[in-house]
Amino acid sequence: GLKVIQDIIITHYANTNQYGSLNIHKNVNFNLRNNPFIWRERKLINYSDRWSITHHCNGLPSIRMDNYEYQELTFKFMNELIDCGVDGFRIDSCKMIQLPHEFNENNMFFENLNTTLKKKSILIGELIFESKDLIKSYNDFGIMNLTEINKDQWNYNQDMYIPFVESHDSFYDKEIGFSHKWKSEIVVKKYKNECLKHKNSMFFARPFDNNWIYANK
Repeated sequence: GLKVIQDIIITHYANTNQYGSLNIHKNVNFNLRNNPFIWRERKLINYSDRWSITHHCNGLPSIRMDNYEYQELTFKFMNELIDCGVDGFRIDSCKMIQLPHEFNENNMFFENLNTTLKKKSILIGELIFESKDLIKSYNDFGIMNLTEINKDQWNYNQDMYIPFVESHDSFYDKEIGFSHKWKSEIVVKKYKNECLKHKNSMFFARPFDNNWIYANK
């Protein structure tokens, strides 16, 4: 009865050295690395500007998701995972993938995704720190919303809402991190409280921390 959800990182690739470098690592596939039409402008994202979020880079060399050649590679990869028994996907940095109606650029990624996968799959988009209206637009394409906690006032459709208590961003990121000061027992307590309100709550275990063992007891 278990469902296997594969985390797929398709919007960005490794850089040459430290975080912030927008130069593509030499181990990235040659055909990708040398295709000038799939890479975004090498400019860091301004997260207060939606156009920048969908067209610039989040500290790593990032991909133009409207490129049909790259879409074909992505969908082939996802279908291979479906053949392996995967039931769904968590789409990393989903909010970096623009929607069809944005900026009159007709990015058909999500429409093509829904018609190309071999079977209907669970689709979970990482949509952190975004507005209710924008998240609803992703929901309209069947993308469940994985987002931070404390959004009860939005009156979410429970089937599309997956709140997380802690993620790698909230734990590690120096600018947006909100949970790194919490003791792990607090994370477990918040997770249990969240489960009473939201059936799809998600718990992220901290590195080298065994408190996740007690989270569902």
